[in-house]
Amino acid sequence: MYYQSGREMLRMARIYQDEGALESAYFLFLRYITLFLEKILMHPGHKEVSKEVRHEATKSLKSIIPIAEELKKILEVTYQQDYEEWLKQEELLKEERKRKEEEEAEQKKRAEQQPIGGDGMKIPADGYSPPPSSKGLLDDGISYDFLQAPTTKTPTIDRQDTQYSSCRNLLNYTNDMSLKPSSCVRRVVLPSALIPRFMSLAEKNTKANKETCGVLAGKLAQNCLRMTHLLLPQQEGGPDSCITRNEELLFDYQDRYDLLTLGWIHTHPSQTAFLSSVDLHTHSSYQLLLPDAIAVVVAPKHQQRGVYSLTEHGMRFLTACHQQGFHTHPSEPPLYKEASHVEFSEEGALEVADFRR
Repeated sequence: MYYQSGREMLRMARIYQDEGALESAYFLFLRYITLFLEKILMHPGHKEVSKEVRHEATKSLKSIIPIAEELKKILEVTYQQDYEEWLKQEELLKEERKRKEEEEAEQKKRAEQQPIGGDGMKIPADGYSPPPSSKGLLDDGISYDFLQAPTTKTPTIDRQDTQYSSCRNLLNYTNDMSLKPSSCVRRVVLPSALIPRFMSLAEKNTKANKETCGVLAGKLAQNCLRMTHLLLPQQEGGPDSCITRNEELLFDYQDRYDLLTLGWIHTHPSQTAFLSSVDLHTHSSYQLLLPDAIAVVVAPKHQQRGVYSLTEHGMRFLTACHQQGFHTHPSEPPLYKEASHVEFSEEGALEVADFRR
């Protein structure tokens, strides 16, 4: 699982790098380095992995360390430039405040120095004060206010418009494996043919009251995740569970076609569409790797479908929950929700790779 996660990290990091999203690329490379340089060595099952797989990970590690170092240098320059620009904007904002304060003080001073007439009104320096009703009027009763020169407004600086938000210190990077490359999820596009095609492939199991599961795979382009492939691994389904086998076949297939794992799909043959405690733990591993990952549930008996993602609270809760099998989770605050970043599209073909045969 960890080695496949590493492959996914590298695949996404290289896509980010190609698209110019250097910060996201850097943090994914850094996660890979942390995983295979520190974390994986402490895992009790580390030595059970084949030498070929471990050698491949070590080879990748050696190649990406210099890439990450170079990206770090570029980002540090960018952050420094952003910080200097922010300082300039702050100085301009400070000068603008000072100018306004001086103007207000001068206006107040002039107002206090004006002499007071017999009726209690202040008399301007030229000795003439027109009645309020005649302001902007000549003898013909027509307003000529539009002839006055427009007031020149000094542009103000809005803090929200400044590009600099915070100066990140790369040296203080925390080894948090749940770190997201982006603070907001990206759009995930699913083919409209996905649900009917999957239901057709699962029909035999559904009639036998057995669950069927599959992996949603696709590509990342211009910050949009588009599903292109439905992968059905070798599996054993039951009324409320589905266990996959020989997942290496899927991993090799994804490597061959350079496919990202966008989430998963499974049936509830006799139940409604929801995520059980087992489903939630299964999906947390997907969403830990890809914050945009989704879980699709199809309930043929009730003619329901659901497309879900974990809430931030759900991710924290499930990461800390070490219970196995079916167990009870608190319903509030919600652990998962309807995924609002997903849309179905008629565009694009859907490829199916069925490894059950």
